[in-house]
Amino acid sequence: MLVRYDVEDKADKYLSLVLSQYKKSNDLNYTVSCFCTENFHFGKPEKDLEHSVELSSAWSTYSAGGPIGQANFVNNPQFSLHVEKGTTLQLKLSTSTTLAANVIMVPVRSYGDTIEKATNEPLIDSGKYRHGFVATEKKAVKPGGYACIVSNFHKGQTGLFNLKVSSASPKVKIEKIERS
Repeated sequence: MLVRYDVEDKADKYLSLVLSQYKKSNDLNYTVSCFCTENFHFGKPEKDLEHSVELSSAWSTYSAGGPIGQANFVNNPQFSLHVEKGTTLQLKLSTSTTLAANVIMVPVRSYGDTIEKATNEPLIDSGKYRHGFVATEKKAVKPGGYACIVSNFHKGQTGLFNLKVSSASPKVKIEKIERS
């Protein structure tokens, strides 16, 4: 198999290569070759952050508000985070490979506030919408309240997703914001 990947921005600095076999029937040997116009090297992946919470949810017809910048974006599922003590965070979002998804985290006035009460630009952003899985860079965050919003690219497109919030500290609380 031949795969081409174009590095486009800083988020592409570290990439993970995952090899898998669909409906494995026996072990296979393989060789990985990489051709690049810049210097690079293969290495072991960074260790995951020590603490994590995983939440399952879904986009419904109403809550699939579409991408960032659209009028209904705020209808997407939102989660409230409270960081008691400064720490490092990383967000990972997995969904169906038919859905292109994104996750952002913004500071808000207080724990439980929605993204409409953001006090600044997104602190964490998974970047371009990608099918099936997105992960953010690990980012140092200050104590306080934050809101995460999970969106998919097509307004009204329903589906299940899992949001994993990993941190260096156990002092991070997260829960889904229930909206009426």
